[in-house]
Amino acid sequence: KTNLYKKLELYTDNFVIELNKELVQKNLPIRVDNLTTVWTVLFKQPGRYHWIYQYYLRAEGLVLSWVGTGRCLFSLDFTDTHFTKVKDAIVNAAVNMKNDGWWDGDVSSKTIKNRILKELINKVLSSAFSTSSPATTTSPTPRGVRDARGSADDDKKSS
Repeated sequence: KTNLYKKLELYTDNFVIELNKELVQKNLPIRVDNLTTVWTVLFKQPGRYHWIYQYYLRAEGLVLSWVGTGRCLFSLDFTDTHFTKVKDAIVNAAVNMKNDGWWDGDVSSKTIKNRILKELINKVLSSAFSTSSPATTTSPTPRGVRDARGSADDDKKSS
């Protein structure tokens, strides 16, 4: 390996170690892992809405590929400043996502499967026995997150 690749591998290892320390300290349900200079984000708890994390990262200025394997690579010319910006974006996005309620509570894969099954059965039954327009269901909107109906805060005010 050239010195440049060895240097980037060392930077990536340190990035992962330092970032994971901060994620643990802030009690966030994600970790990062790497193999040489290839790294990825791992979710430490089951969840239906992990895909939304991409949007939180984009809000922090970190744009990852929408498609593919989820592997990330750093440019060979990355500096300490670049690594710090990426680390801060990952942490800030995770903190905001947690604060908005997307990672609220302990949930198991079984709980998620049962909830989806219940929603499916309710939808099928309401559609089968409905005499008017098809029933619409809405998922709960975590606080501060805007959906098609307005914000969660607006919904609470009108109740």
